[in-house]
Amino acid sequence: MSHPRSTRRQQSNNASTVAALVMLVVCFMLAVIVSSATRNNRSARASQETIIVTVLASPEKQTLLTSLVARFNKTKAQVDGRPIQTTVTYMESGEMLDAVLSGQQRPVVVSPASSTWLTQLNAGWRSSTNSELPLAADPHPLFVSPIVIGMWENMARALGYPDKTLGWTEIISATLDARGWGAFGHSEWGQFRFAHASPDTDSGRLATLAAFYAGARKVRGLTTADMQNPAVLDYVRNIERGVVQYGESGAALLDLMRQRGQAALSAAVMEEQALLQFNLGRPQQRLIAIYPKEGTFWADHPFAVLNGDWVSTEQQQAARLLLSFLLADEQQRTVLAAGYRPANLNITLDGSPISTANGVDPLQPKTLLAVPDATVLATVRNAWVLTKKPANIYLVADVSGSMAGDKIERARQGLLEFVASIADSDQVGLYKFSTNVQRTVPLARLDQAQRQRLQNEIERMAAGGNTALYQAARDAVTELVRKNDKNSINAVVFMTDGKETMGGNKNDLLSYLRGVQRDGEKGGVQVKVFCIAYGSDADMRTLNDMADATLGKALPGTPDTIKKLYKLLSTYF
Repeated sequence: MSHPRSTRRQQSNNASTVAALVMLVVCFMLAVIVSSATRNNRSARASQETIIVTVLASPEKQTLLTSLVARFNKTKAQVDGRPIQTTVTYMESGEMLDAVLSGQQRPVVVSPASSTWLTQLNAGWRSSTNSELPLAADPHPLFVSPIVIGMWENMARALGYPDKTLGWTEIISATLDARGWGAFGHSEWGQFRFAHASPDTDSGRLATLAAFYAGARKVRGLTTADMQNPAVLDYVRNIERGVVQYGESGAALLDLMRQRGQAALSAAVMEEQALLQFNLGRPQQRLIAIYPKEGTFWADHPFAVLNGDWVSTEQQQAARLLLSFLLADEQQRTVLAAGYRPANLNITLDGSPISTANGVDPLQPKTLLAVPDATVLATVRNAWVLTKKPANIYLVADVSGSMAGDKIERARQGLLEFVASIADSDQVGLYKFSTNVQRTVPLARLDQAQRQRLQNEIERMAAGGNTALYQAARDAVTELVRKNDKNSINAVVFMTDGKETMGGNKNDLLSYLRGVQRDGEKGGVQVKVFCIAYGSDADMRTLNDMADATLGKALPGTPDTIKKLYKLLSTYF
C-alpha cells in the first residue's frame, strides 16, 4: 500500500507536467498565430507598396507629357492591387542615352524624340553587356511630328510655294547665288540665312541625316560609305554654307525667329508641331512648313519599356498600363490639339489644327526616310564636321577681382569644356580682361598646338583688378570684323560676373554693335555676341542688350551651371 504523501506528490507532479504541456501547446499556437499574422501584415503591406514608374523623356514634349502623366496618376491604376505612381524627368535625347548606358540613370521607360536614339541605345547596350536582348524592346510611338524646314511665307512664295514642291535643292540654290534674295526679286531681304540645330540635338541630327540622304539620292539604306563620298559631302557642304548659326534645339531657333523676324533667319529646321504652335499664336508673318521633296523623318517620340535588371516585372506591367492610357482616344485627342499627329490611328486629322490654313500640310510628308543602322548613326557628327560652316570664335573672360576663388576655378572648367567641344576646323582665340584688356591667344585653327595654348592660358588665369567690360567686348568684335571672313560664323563668347567699372560708355558700345549687325545684313561681316552673366552681380541687362544688338544670346549662370552653359553655347558652332 502506497503512502498517501507519496501519492499526493505523484499526483502533483503529474498535474505540473500536464500544465507545462498545456503551456507549451498554448505558446506554440500563439507563435503560429503571431507568425501568420506577421506574414499576413507583410503581405498586406507588400500589396499596398506603390509601384514607381520612372520615365526619362525629351524636353520638347514636357508640357504635353506632364499633363498626360498627371491625368494617369489620378486614375489610381494598379497592378495586382498595388498602386502605380509615374514620375518624369526631362533631358535631351543624347544626354539620356549617355546617362542610361553609364548607369547614372536607371529608368523604367525612355522616350527620346526619335527612334534613332533607341537604335544607338540598343547597340551600346549590346556592346557593353554582351546581351542578346535589346535594352529597349518593342518601342511604340506616343505621337509623331515630321521634321520640316520652317520658312517665312513671303520667302517661301518667292521660291515658288505652293505651286512648286520645295526641298534641299532650293535651299542650296538660294544659298549659292551671290545675289541672295535678289535672285528671286527681293534684294531688300539680303542674303539667304539658314539655321539648324547641332547634330547632337534631336531636330539637328534628323536634319543632318536627311541632308546626307538627299546627297546620296536615297530614301533608305544610308551607309558610312555614302557619308564619306566626296560628292555627297559637297552636296551637304553647300547646304551648310547658308547657315548663319547652329544651336541647342529647333525650339531655340524658332524663338530667335519669333523675336527678331526675317532679319535673323530666312528659314530653320524644326518639328512641324513647333511651327504650328507658332502660327496659332497669330504672328504678323506666319511660317510655312517645307517638307523636303527629297524626304524627311518623323520625330516619332517612342515609348520604350526597358529590360534592364533594375526594372521589375511589376514595373514593366505598370509601364504598359501607362502606355495603353497614353494611346487611348481621349489622350490622343489631347495630343492632336497640341499640334502633334496621333499614334492612335482611330483619331483622324479632320477638323484639327493640322491644316494648310495654319501653314502645314496634313497630306505631307510624302517621302519618308528610313532610320539607318547604328554604325551610321554613330558617325553622323563626324561626317557633319567635314561639311559644317567653319567658325571664328573669341572667348572673352572676366578675370577681375570679384572672380577670385571658386568662381574663377569653375570658369576655367567651363572654358576648357567649350574648347574640347569645338571642331578642329574652327578657329578659337582668347581675351581676358580686368583693369586692362589682353588678347592672350590670337585666333588660330584649333589644332593640337592651339588647344594646348588655350589650355595653358585658361589654367593660368588669375583674378584681380577692375572690370573693363565694354572695351573687352568692343576689342573682340573689332578683331573679327577686321578678319573679314564672310564664309564663316563669327562670334564672341563673353563671360563676366560684374559691371563696367572703368568708365566706359554703354551707349557707344551698343551703337557700335548695332552698326556691325547692319553691315552684316547688307553683306558685310556679321558678328554674334553670346554672353554668360556669371552670378547675381553680373549686369544682365547690359549683356542682354549686347546679345540683342548682334542676334546673339545671353544666359544667366552660376558656379554650379557655368560648365553646362559653355557646353550649351558650343552647340551654336
